Amino acid sequence: MNLVFKLTAAGLDALIAAGNDGFAERTVVSLGVTGDTIAPGAPVSNEIKRIGQDGGQVMGGDAGDGVLHITAIDPSADAYTVRGLGLYLSNGVLLGSYGQAGAIAVKTENTHLMLSFDLVNEDGGADLSVLEFGDTNFFNPPSTTAMPGVVELATATEVQAGIDNARAVTPAGLSARTATETRTGLLELATAAEVQAGIDAARAVTPATLAPLLAALSNAVGLKAPLASAALTGTPTAPTAVSGTNTNQIATTAFVVASVAALVNSSPAALDTLAELASALGNDANFSTTMTNALAQRVRFLPLATVRALASNGGPIIIEELAGEAWKWTTFGPYFTGYASPYCGEPRYGVDVTPRAHEIDAIGGIFNKAAYPELWGWAQWRGLVKSQAEFDSGLGSYWFVADPGGDATKFRAPNLLGPNNWGMFLRMAAGGVDADTANARALGSAQKGSMAVIETGGAGSTVIRSPASTSAAARAEVGLERDAAVAAIPISTTSTGSINTMSSNYPDTEVAFGRVRVDNAAFFPRIHV
Repeated sequence: MNLVFKLTAAGLDALIAAGNDGFAERTVVSLGVTGDTIAPGAPVSNEIKRIGQDGGQVMGGDAGDGVLHITAIDPSADAYTVRGLGLYLSNGVLLGSYGQAGAIAVKTENTHLMLSFDLVNEDGGADLSVLEFGDTNFFNPPSTTAMPGVVELATATEVQAGIDNARAVTPAGLSARTATETRTGLLELATAAEVQAGIDAARAVTPATLAPLLAALSNAVGLKAPLASAALTGTPTAPTAVSGTNTNQIATTAFVVASVAALVNSSPAALDTLAELASALGNDANFSTTMTNALAQRVRFLPLATVRALASNGGPIIIEELAGEAWKWTTFGPYFTGYASPYCGEPRYGVDVTPRAHEIDAIGGIFNKAAYPELWGWAQWRGLVKSQAEFDSGLGSYWFVADPGGDATKFRAPNLLGPNNWGMFLRMAAGGVDADTANARALGSAQKGSMAVIETGGAGSTVIRSPASTSAAARAEVGLERDAAVAAIPISTTSTGSINTMSSNYPDTEVAFGRVRVDNAAFFPRIHV
C-alpha cells in the first residue's frame, strides 16, 4: 500500500549535504511504531518500540519516482496495534512520519509482524534515493531461523557437506545427500532378501523385513540352554582349566581326571580309591580320635624327673632308671594325682649299699616332700603319718612323720631298725590282726619281742634256773641262744611283772628262758618310692 510520508524539518535538513550542495547519503536504521493517530511529519508520540533497534529488522530501497519500499519484521511476542510510524536515521533524527485513524497493522503475541508498504514523499523536492538500509535491501531480504525472507538454494555439494546454515535445500539437492556411516542423509530401504543376505551396507532395514529374521533368531535362541540352571543334553564341551584352578570356571572331565590323578599321586593300586583308604582306616569315621586315644595309652620310656613333672595322663610310662618299671597315672585320695609306681610305699629288701633310684632308706631319715610327692601322698592316703611322739614311742613301726622339726617341706621316713638298731623282722598278719593275742595289730605298727620258756627240769618245779644250766643241745633244738646275762631267779606261782611262772608237767624237767631270734639274712631296710 502507498502511504503519504512527510519529512520532518530535521529529517529534511539531515538529507541536505553540507554547503547546500545536493543531498547527503543517510542510513535508515529503525521504524518507530505507535498506537496514536499522528499527523504525517509529526513526532511519533507514545512510541511502542523501534523495530530494527529493539529487535526485528527494517529493510527497504528506492523504487524510483519518489517511492520508497519498506519492509519491517518484528518476530517478538509483543502485542500492539500500529496507527502511526516514523523512520529514524543512524544519527537518531526522525526522517519522516505517517499516521492514520485506522489500524495500519495489528500484532498479537503468537504472530510475527511483517509490514511492507511504499512511502510516497509529499515533499517532492527531496531525493529519497540517497537513503540506505545497511547491507540488505527491499529486493533481497535474507531469511533466517527467526525471520522469513529471501533464501539462496544450496548446491548438491553443499547439501552433502551439511555445514551451510543459510542456503535452502531443494529436492534435487536432498537426493544427493545419502546417509553413510559418518553422516546423516537419505536411505534406501532394503528388501527382505537383502536383509536375509546381510551383506548390504547402504540400505536401511524396516520392521517388516526384520521381523522374519528376528523370529528365526528367537527360535534358534529358544533351542539354546539358559545361562541360569542350564539343563544341557548331548555331549557339551568346555575349555579345560589349568590344574589347580579354584574359580567358578566349569570343570571338564579332563580337569577332574587330572585333579584325581594329582590327588592319588602314584599311590599303590590298593590305596588309590576312597573306599580302599576307608577300609585301610578300619572304616573309622573318628580315626583321628581313635589314634589320639591309642597314642595316649602307648608305653613310653622317660627319665623319672620328666615323668614326675607331667601334668596330665599320657598312658603308661616306663622309667628309664628303673630297668623297665612302668608307672601309671594314679590318684592317692585327695593327697596326690600323677604318675606313680604300682609298688609305691612297699618296704623293700635293700641289696645295695646305697638306695637305688626307686628306693629310699627306711631308717628314720628326713626327705623333701617335693622330691617324693607320690610316696608322701601314699603315706597320707594310707593313714601312716603320725606325730613325732607317736613315732618315737612306736619306734620300728612303719610310720611317717609330717613336718619334722617344724619344716613343712619335709617328712620323716619309717625307721625299720627299731630299738637299739637291732632290726625289725617283718611279720605277716592277715587283715592286720595278731592271731596269737587277743589284741588287734595296726597296719605298720611295731611289737617288741617276748621271752621263750623251755622246761628241762623236774616235775612240779617252780624255780627257773640259770640258762647256763640249760644244755646246748636243748637250746639248739628250738633255735635259741643262751643269754649269759640272766641269772637264776626264784619265781613264785603267780605272774610278776612281765615274768610268767611256769610249772612243769613232765618229770625231770629243767626250765630256762632267753630272747627269741630265728635264723635270718640281713638286708638294708628300704621303701619303694
